[in-house]
Amino acid sequence: MKSQIRNRAMEIISIASERYNLDLTGITLKFDLRGKSMGQMRAVITPKRVPGAITLRFNLQGAQADPDHMLNDTVPHEIAHAVAYLLGEDNGHGAGWKMVCKALGGSGDRCHKVAVKSAQREWLYVASCGTEVKLTTVRHNRLQRKGGHLVLKTTKGKIAAEHYVRPA
Repeated sequence: MKSQIRNRAMEIISIASERYNLDLTGITLKFDLRGKSMGQMRAVITPKRVPGAITLRFNLQGAQADPDHMLNDTVPHEIAHAVAYLLGEDNGHGAGWKMVCKALGGSGDRCHKVAVKSAQREWLYVASCGTEVKLTTVRHNRLQRKGGHLVLKTTKGKIAAEHYVRPA
């Protein structure tokens, strides 16, 4: 599937380069995206919006679930983000992006409807009041790395790094 996504991306990048007179050869493709997102465009903000600072990330689990959607909507969707960014059109799903997305063969839809399993993990804590609580990875990491505590609204029990039990 990686090679199909890569080939489709190169095809659309070629079309976009010609159509919008942009050098998109420095765009990096990665296949490390997990969770519910099918794709993602990441740009390192530079004063001149350098193409080499753009990475397109794709979710292989999503590609397996719906290869047609990945190749014909997600790939143009993410490349449209890169083009809109470089043109200074907008950085989201606004009119400028939508126009580019459709011109590159995408639907112009902001979200997909592919059933992709969330990659989110949960971590079990026992609060000072004895209540068991499951935290997301973001909250778990924040407590473990930065310290501090959370307070339960219902019991006012506190959750701190030392209250960690195990993965949920």
